[in-house]
Amino acid sequence: MSADSALEVPTTGVEFNTRQIQAILASIVPPLTLQSYEATELGYNNRVHFLKTQNGLDLVLKAGGRYWKRQKTEAEVAGVLTVRKLCSEHIRVPRILGFSSRKGSELGGTPIPWEWILSERIHGASLNDAWAGLDDQQKVVVAEKLVSIIIHMRTDITLQSLGLDQQDTACYGNLSLTPPDLNITWPGHDHLSFRFDDPSMKSNIYISNILNGPPPSRTYLQYVHSLLEAEINQLELQENRSKFANTLTEQRLPRLRSLLGRIHEHPALLHLEKSGNWQPVFTHGDFQPPNIFISPPKSEKDDQVDLTILDWEWSGFFPPHIEWDAGIYNLVDFFGDSPARAAFTATLDTAGIKSPGTIPQGEWESAVKITRLTECVVPWWLGGYPDDGGEGPTRKILEEKRMEAVLELDGLLSFFDA
Repeated sequence: MSADSALEVPTTGVEFNTRQIQAILASIVPPLTLQSYEATELGYNNRVHFLKTQNGLDLVLKAGGRYWKRQKTEAEVAGVLTVRKLCSEHIRVPRILGFSSRKGSELGGTPIPWEWILSERIHGASLNDAWAGLDDQQKVVVAEKLVSIIIHMRTDITLQSLGLDQQDTACYGNLSLTPPDLNITWPGHDHLSFRFDDPSMKSNIYISNILNGPPPSRTYLQYVHSLLEAEINQLELQENRSKFANTLTEQRLPRLRSLLGRIHEHPALLHLEKSGNWQPVFTHGDFQPPNIFISPPKSEKDDQVDLTILDWEWSGFFPPHIEWDAGIYNLVDFFGDSPARAAFTATLDTAGIKSPGTIPQGEWESAVKITRLTECVVPWWLGGYPDDGGEGPTRKILEEKRMEAVLELDGLLSFFDA
């Protein structure tokens, strides 16, 4: 077995069969009947199935991956519901017909092993696939539309518009359909179906735990402190020591604990708290070309570019740089030297959206570095590399990747030690 073939991904072994899909469709209001389906290799965190129903609907059924937890399913549903509720005229998202955020549920006597989301299928092509076929003017139009989408995300979807701006309400965290105080004990939705002809699809929205991380936070410094504290706690768990920690990593624990104790008095971080630039903004969390769909024109005379934003599983309220780190930097690089790049950055900066062009460089650097530091303590990207306990190829890759993280962690700790 090669090192690459040994790499496990969230969708390994995840797939719905015909009986399970039929049970899911039968549970929808009104019930649907399966005509055909295809289980694809699309998606990294979830297995995508394309369905066609007997009444002619084209649908997408996403099966949550092996590492998928209730909150990630609910974050995606909550993100889509939020957009549809507050700015559906400006941001196009797929309609959701139903979902379940509980693994191991049952529908009509049929076991359903995975969490799932059923939504309409958006026809067209991802920006990745469509880009080469666009001329420069079309590329500029796409870039300007993407800026418009970001602007509406920032201005239409706010803590105030969701009624989440009360003094005792947490501000930083992923969206959920579950109040945060129930996160540990509440097992998730067995099943919730929306009428697919109901455009409102209203539901209660909450700010909840950061996915696979700490509880939501009220202030920026609380947010940073909780991220670092959670990662230190993870590093100290015995089951993580062989995967993420070795002697080199553990030697950094005193420095990590020291920084944790200084979060609320560190000059650079205190400045971020006081500047006001790092208040939470509505964030897609993966805003990059594979999740941006271009629909074909309705006719040859139609030059309208319709964009749909997919995959809202990371949606929530976070500091402004998170959207850039999680996607927009990749999007800008994707534009290359085309006129779209200049149009995108110039229009975004002119709009006053908090970005690298409107926030002082020193602030931006500090915010990016402290977030990256927390990611390097227990690197999520090592999770797919099995530790075979010997000297095999996967062990070698794991050690190399782990060393890269340790060296990066050293540099980041030195930045905040200065």
